[in-house]
Amino acid sequence: MNAFTLQKELTDWSIKNSGYDEHRNYIGLSVILDCPRIIYRRFFNHTGMPMELRLRTRYSYEVEEIIKNRFKAIEVYSKGKEISIYDGLVKGHTDGEIQTIDPPRLVALLEIKTVPATDHIPKTFHEIPRKVIWQAQAYMLYGYYNLTFCFYFARESGLFRIFEIRPDPEIRQVIIKKVDYLVKSVTLKELPICECGKCL
Repeated sequence: MNAFTLQKELTDWSIKNSGYDEHRNYIGLSVILDCPRIIYRRFFNHTGMPMELRLRTRYSYEVEEIIKNRFKAIEVYSKGKEISIYDGLVKGHTDGEIQTIDPPRLVALLEIKTVPATDHIPKTFHEIPRKVIWQAQAYMLYGYYNLTFCFYFARESGLFRIFEIRPDPEIRQVIIKKVDYLVKSVTLKELPICECGKCL
């Protein structure tokens, strides 16, 4: 075996085990903020992911495992769960739960976000991207949580910051209407409206 063969074998394994699901026949709550038309097309059209993105996906999952092990070490981590509604047509996959045994007992959603550099970590709650806020709101709504701990980790430095996200009634109402609308569009195969102004 030479360096070229070793790299090829490791690359092939990493791509095969990247954790990227090419056949995602459900509406993902993690991207519920996206344009309805984009979500609709993503549901029906399965496109392959470039090698670089597959490798990044694999790396991100490995970093997440390291972070989860830290929470396990302080005995507050529990495995995440799949959120499924509309008979599996709408799903979300949580990163985990933060639980405490001693009173007051707490069961909160854990959402892990890894970013390249320290400067990419939000400095305040208001700097958290709307996509992340909406994902947390959707997970709390349909997963029956009252609190999300959003953990940002910089791969460059190892620094991290944890934010609290709590239920927002206004966003929840918009999400409920959007999910209902998307389910109807997908079920009837009716192209939904474009909200981003960029869809054809």
